[in-house]
Amino acid sequence: MPQSDYVPLERLCAGYFGKELKVQEKGAVGKVRHAKVVTFQSLAKTKLAAESLRQDIKYRQLEHKNVLKFKDAFDIVESGRIYLCTVWSHYEKEQTELLNDFIINRKESLGIEESKALMVQLVEGVSFLHVNALSHNALTPFSVLILKSSSGEAVVKITDYGLTQVCGRPYDENYRPDGGRIRSMLYHLPPEAFGRSWDRCCKNYTNTAADVFMLGLLFIAIAEQTLLPPEPKTESNAKANDPENPIVAPFLQYPGYAPIPLGKFLHGNSSIDVDQQLYRQSSPALRSLVRRMLQLIPGKRPPTSSVAQILASIRLVRRTDKAGSQSSLADTSVASSTGKLGKRKRSSSLRYDPTEAPPKRKSAVNRLPSLREKTEGAKEVGSALVRRASVRMKTTRNFIMRKGSVKISD
Repeated sequence: MPQSDYVPLERLCAGYFGKELKVQEKGAVGKVRHAKVVTFQSLAKTKLAAESLRQDIKYRQLEHKNVLKFKDAFDIVESGRIYLCTVWSHYEKEQTELLNDFIINRKESLGIEESKALMVQLVEGVSFLHVNALSHNALTPFSVLILKSSSGEAVVKITDYGLTQVCGRPYDENYRPDGGRIRSMLYHLPPEAFGRSWDRCCKNYTNTAADVFMLGLLFIAIAEQTLLPPEPKTESNAKANDPENPIVAPFLQYPGYAPIPLGKFLHGNSSIDVDQQLYRQSSPALRSLVRRMLQLIPGKRPPTSSVAQILASIRLVRRTDKAGSQSSLADTSVASSTGKLGKRKRSSSLRYDPTEAPPKRKSAVNRLPSLREKTEGAKEVGSALVRRASVRMKTTRNFIMRKGSVKISD
């Protein structure tokens, strides 16, 4: 940290973009701030990214109740390594909680009205960013803070906005975020993120459509409260000392396959209906809204202003009947693994691969013949009539000739 501006106090965590520190401003007041330190490869690019953040956020003095306030950005060079440091408002651990942990700790106690209040605050915060030509593109339950207000209400604070546009790839190969942040991001990415042009779509570009898709998945996370099954142990994650926290995220489960991210599935299987796996507790009105937000084509997703209007008109975001209740993650996993999804079983003995696009089916509806086919058909019919008439004329001529050659006696 620059010794002339801030003094590091405590290492908080390894965030998604970089390590996060608790720092204090130098001076008489000495306010405590939250710093995010991101590794960069080039000093020139680091200076450009810092200046871009200052121009887009700091100098414009953007402030919203549901967006964590951005303070400053600058470059750091330490021991030959280059970093981009962003400074934000700081709240103590006793005051805040990640949205992921907030949902897990509340479980069934998270009421319908409180759930809708969280959704409304989320869309208001994201809409504020979009109005000011900013996007997030890394919107997960780990990038949203829940602040406990003095009145006891939960206040949403969106963090990490603007970093994807200046960082491109959010972490380097040797960096490992804490608490399952990478896995959470994988399950919240939109379908276009699994294409080759995702980095170009994020960097130096305000990608609002991706935010709408991620926002829809956050709505499902709040309403359904579905937990990802623990990740299988491998050589890479077995060596890690930090255990993975429970992760709230929508996913698809097919027999014989690990949980599949929704965005990845839709990228190759756009015609398959996944409603029965995604929605168990969400109300019909919320389902209708989220379906529009999860459109495969980014241009078909509604803007956040429309999402806010539709959400305001929804009275219940979760079903109140027992039929739509979800008792536990174990029940969900068992139902998914046994294939009891309420759908007709496949008659084929071939294993269904959800990661591959389904084969094209022939339409059962009779197709109307084209003009060319009509013309060719008419020609065939005409030819048949001519042949039939020719045969009849030949038969008649032969009969007359035989009659003429017969000698008639008196």
